[in-house]
Amino acid sequence: MVTTMLLLYSYGKIILSDLYYQLAVNSQKNNITVRTYGYTFSAITINPKNPAFHNFLAKISLSSAKQLSTFNNQLREDTTKMEKLFSQAVSEATRAINLVPNNPDYHASLGLTFLDGLNVVPNATESAVASLQKAVNLDYKNPLYHLALGKAYLEQTRPDLAQRQFEASLALDPG
Repeated sequence: MVTTMLLLYSYGKIILSDLYYQLAVNSQKNNITVRTYGYTFSAITINPKNPAFHNFLAKISLSSAKQLSTFNNQLREDTTKMEKLFSQAVSEATRAINLVPNNPDYHASLGLTFLDGLNVVPNATESAVASLQKAVNLDYKNPLYHLALGKAYLEQTRPDLAQRQFEASLALDPG
């Protein structure tokens, strides 16, 4: 009886966290940022072991940071908020990787976060290359990973390595 109750409770938490996650995704599609964050935090609070929730929070944090960075006359508080959002994006992408270390999408997400945060995150280019190289190693046949790694190599002014990655991307997806 107790075991059945615990199973029902656990299953209910999973369903509720998934519901919050779907609400977050729908809110993002409708550009309702505050609700997107709220629902995502609720999903993570209920089920902190779901890497997709952390990866989603990383992506929306990165998106918000990029949006703030487009303003020409940034206030100091906007710059601070942007830095915090980039930091949160890195932390959440890292949490997703810690939960599922061999998922290439999570490594690519972290690498792209570093690429987008070149002016904000210390050692961003090196970290981007390391994360994207891991994604390529885990899924060599994904042309997007090669493309992103090539971009990271260009940021490091390593055109020979960048060219190899761009060629690998084209060989995998010539269209």
